[in-house]
Amino acid sequence: RVIQANAGIQQRPRDGSGFRVGRFAPVWNDNRGSRRYIAGLSRPAAPEPSMTADDLDTRRRAIKIRAWRRGMREMDILIGGFVDARLGELSPEEIFDLERLMDVEDQKAFSWLCGTEEPEPGYDTPLFRQIKQFHSHSGPVNV
Repeated sequence: RVIQANAGIQQRPRDGSGFRVGRFAPVWNDNRGSRRYIAGLSRPAAPEPSMTADDLDTRRRAIKIRAWRRGMREMDILIGGFVDARLGELSPEEIFDLERLMDVEDQKAFSWLCGTEEPEPGYDTPLFRQIKQFHSHSGPVNV
């Protein structure tokens, strides 16, 4: 059973524990046939091919907010610093990879970026290596 809210947001009803019933995350339908997944709870396997400039702009703004509100200060600095410096240069595919990386649990992604663990194969992307390179320095960093 799906409950339709006023703004086009669909949510599955909650059971008594407060968790969403079913395996799908809430989605927002934009009346153009495409579906946007809210807050990165669940994403399609690949970026949408018919993404407009407005869609990219909206996603970039959401990424900027999420990058600095991760829950772990170290990850805020790693992801937020990269996003502030390079988000405008990223292609739609790289934006999709960044959103997927931001969906990973903080501690796991932090260990990947610090090099204490190898990233899972699906996350070892050129964008992931760009983020690691962005935070690698050959000498002292003067702020």
